[in-house]
Amino acid sequence: MSADYLQSSDVLDAVEAVEAYLQLHFRHRKSAIQDVSPQLFDSVQYSLFSGGKRFRPALCLATFAKAVPWAAAVEMVHTYSLIHDDLPCMDNDDLRRGQPTNHKKFGEALALLAGDGLLTESFLLISEAYRERPAVATELVALLARSAGLSGMVGGQAMDMGLGLALNSPVAVEKVHLNKTAELISICIEGAGVVEGASRETQQRLREIGLTLGLCFQIKDDIIDGEQDKTAKSFLFYLSQKETELLLQQKTQQGLEKLSDLPIAYHELSPFFHYNLERTK
Repeated sequence: MSADYLQSSDVLDAVEAVEAYLQLHFRHRKSAIQDVSPQLFDSVQYSLFSGGKRFRPALCLATFAKAVPWAAAVEMVHTYSLIHDDLPCMDNDDLRRGQPTNHKKFGEALALLAGDGLLTESFLLISEAYRERPAVATELVALLARSAGLSGMVGGQAMDMGLGLALNSPVAVEKVHLNKTAELISICIEGAGVVEGASRETQQRLREIGLTLGLCFQIKDDIIDGEQDKTAKSFLFYLSQKETELLLQQKTQQGLEKLSDLPIAYHELSPFFHYNLERTK
């Protein structure tokens, strides 16, 4: 599977569907937001439509092609997390995707509020999109809140910043990455299963596959960053390059084996594991 997988026609079609949905959502919300703060609207638009790969939406729709609103909601939360990660009190980054980070362009206060707004707007989107399926809406809201919240992505960020579990072993690093990165990747798959109406057993298996893929994604990031980011939060701090690459191969194989036990419709997820192995950025 080529590392250009995210440029394949199927994936690009999925990404365009989510892009169009996000544009439509904010076209409907524009006047209400601008009546409060035109600058806030501009700040949200700047980061949400900055040209990211849309890996997570593509993953959602590879699981279930009709989960477009869910994919859009997850992308809002992902964008919020990037805006906040870049803030001076967090990673203090000046650039994101080759452009000034949100706080560099709009100031820290507006960047903070844009992130807050995207997080809460995601729940509005879910409630509106799945209004006719209240049980699905409730489950998706709970899933997103759990995975993005205190025991998920936010908790992982706290650990990553040294505000929790001591980072002194590969096991501790894995826990950080499972929370900070893998949780949000996992719910792309699990949530799409919820929208599809998959059984509880299947949803749980989809969650496990998603967590494995998310961990593989972070291990690959550590390998790509290599010596440039060889800190206590990197697998390369504890393992050699060869050992880290072997770990990635093992985790990838575990994910593919779990996937092979599911109905063939879900095998569309396997290219994401292969893509991750080959990507260089």
